[in-house]
Amino acid sequence: MLRRRHLGLLLLLHSAEPSIAKPPKAWAYIGWWLPESWCTAPLLRLNRLHFFALKVNATGHIVERHGWPEQWGDLQFAVKQYNIPLDLTLTLFDVSVFEQLFSSNEAIQRLLDECSVLASQEGVAGLQLEFEIYALVRPDTVDSYRAFVLNLSKRLCQLAVPRYLSVFFQWVVIPSIYDAPTLGYVDHLVLQEYDAHWKRCKRRACGAIGGWRCCHMAKSSGPRFFTWCAERPCVAWFPAVWLRMAGRRPRFAKRNGC
Repeated sequence: MLRRRHLGLLLLLHSAEPSIAKPPKAWAYIGWWLPESWCTAPLLRLNRLHFFALKVNATGHIVERHGWPEQWGDLQFAVKQYNIPLDLTLTLFDVSVFEQLFSSNEAIQRLLDECSVLASQEGVAGLQLEFEIYALVRPDTVDSYRAFVLNLSKRLCQLAVPRYLSVFFQWVVIPSIYDAPTLGYVDHLVLQEYDAHWKRCKRRACGAIGGWRCCHMAKSSGPRFFTWCAERPCVAWFPAVWLRMAGRRPRFAKRNGC
């Protein structure tokens, strides 16, 4: 994926109310495979960073941390100096691993505990769950995962300084591992759209929310995304390096239970 090769840049461009629209904001991913990329990034122009990534395994352990936090002291110092929130991105890409993990109460509890420790580290502003599941999974496994998201959200809210929680949200038309009540417990979501660009539109952009383009938000994840946003203020953010959109509620609109 294009995202794997670059410092990913996300631009916050759209608000629910044009009359109260705010200036665009920029977020970015810092990939572990480009340890010096943040040194040339325009940190003064960035509003939030995501460290990518820490891998989750079937037993609920967070493995392959790619040197976090020991080898990233300079980055941590820089975000503190510039007062930029830094989130840690947790990844899980294997369906069988997902099934094993969320079929085990012991593994789920271990992951909750490890997430709590990670989020409690000095300089960590939040966690992002990038669990990319593109196949059907058992309904009871999905229920367990949704309960995990709820419990993690509550834990992050109960910390001395509450932490953000965000989730990856795929555009493809398959039953989602998320539903509307579960998304009510996250602060913002990342809607993946770069596959729509490459697979459906080839060289055409898919950044528009609607319109004449062969591939836009309303044709892909749009219905689910706008259902999530329908009753709450939100902003949409678009990428400058790869094609992705996310929606989130403004800071004054707290997530459920927080």
